[in-house]
Amino acid sequence: TSSNASSKTASATTLINYDELSKKVRNITKNESFGVINSGTPGEILEYCLDFKNYGSTPMKNYILSDTLSSNLKAVLNGYDAERGSGSGYGIKLILNGGSATYFTSATDLDAAELIDLGGNTQNKFKLKLATLQQNDAGQVCFKASIR
Repeated sequence: TSSNASSKTASATTLINYDELSKKVRNITKNESFGVINSGTPGEILEYCLDFKNYGSTPMKNYILSDTLSSNLKAVLNGYDAERGSGSGYGIKLILNGGSATYFTSATDLDAAELIDLGGNTQNKFKLKLATLQQNDAGQVCFKASIR
């Protein structure tokens, strides 16, 4: 008998999108440490930070972080002006992969972030758009709000 068996092989690659996101807050008026919950009295300033990392096997394009602030908070649209050292209206701070801080204006403009205070008892909004979050990229984005 003759054996005319052929050997065929195939391979497949599975790309996984897997990011991790956590949120923390601290009362900077009282010089408190970060935690998952915090409190204060009207006029005190809270700082919120979102930590994120891409654990997936592929870059994540058009990566957007967003958050809605409670209606009892007022966005601090110039919260990082002093830390930045020049300019005004810088309400968002980003640290990517442990590097130096990058500051964004709060305004809805050409930079990648916005912090919107809608006034009154309306919920305010935060958004940061990164063109691509590369595999293993990690960062932290922060903004401040005062208690109404």
